Amino acid sequence: MEDFVFDAAVLWLASVLTVKKLVTLNSDDVGNSMVTIMSLMFMRIRSFAVNATKVSWKERAIYSWSSLLWFTSFHTSGSTMMANKRNMVLETIGVLFLVTRKDVSQPRPCTSESNEHTYGFWRMILREFNMEQVIRIVGKTNIRLDAIFEGNLVTSRSHTSFKGYQQTIPDFLKNLRATLNVNASGPVDVNLDEPAVNQLWDEVKGIIQAVNSWMIPFLKIFDVEEGNGLSPFAIQIDTPHDLRKLVDQFFCPPRRDMRDVG
Repeated sequence: MEDFVFDAAVLWLASVLTVKKLVTLNSDDVGNSMVTIMSLMFMRIRSFAVNATKVSWKERAIYSWSSLLWFTSFHTSGSTMMANKRNMVLETIGVLFLVTRKDVSQPRPCTSESNEHTYGFWRMILREFNMEQVIRIVGKTNIRLDAIFEGNLVTSRSHTSFKGYQQTIPDFLKNLRATLNVNASGPVDVNLDEPAVNQLWDEVKGIIQAVNSWMIPFLKIFDVEEGNGLSPFAIQIDTPHDLRKLVDQFFCPPRRDMRDVG
């Protein structure tokens, strides 16, 4: 198991070729096949919402919230994926409030990926270092990054020179260069002297209400409805406090699922 996150692997899995293979299996269990296919689709648009360059803020928000509703539905108290779902909840809420801001054009550099690559650059210069050494390393890294962006240089001419997380550095830098002249920021110009959440909430609330109105009937096609696995976030959320309360409840130990209990 590689100890790094590589979104390209997700895109390879959630691809048309995978869907075609699932269809050609001609399984008698049509329901499970369709849920698997839809899960792949939501995985893909979730990655697209963060990593794509020329996408409007509203599309990013819609893809993020709809995928959250999908993956937090089909819920049971014995689920082994609660840690993943909780991470997804926090990430989604962060994305919603980020993309709504006028000073955020691209959400990808706002993820932990930037920090990972920064540390990766440092270790490419010196694998182990102390505080005194890191001061010099930061200076060298800044010079290198300036040269890469100003001279449009490539990080390596070999596709096999990087391993692990560093393998994604060329794609990350390519993405950053591609977004330099792309403005896909949100509509809210945040006043830093006031709480940002109150200024962003109207737009965030509008996205949540719209997506919920679309996803609840869609999930019903799969027999997912209130009392039968529907996401706890597929409800009316009127205030940031309501959203915070839902998150707190989602992080509590899940209640026993009484479905199929004789």
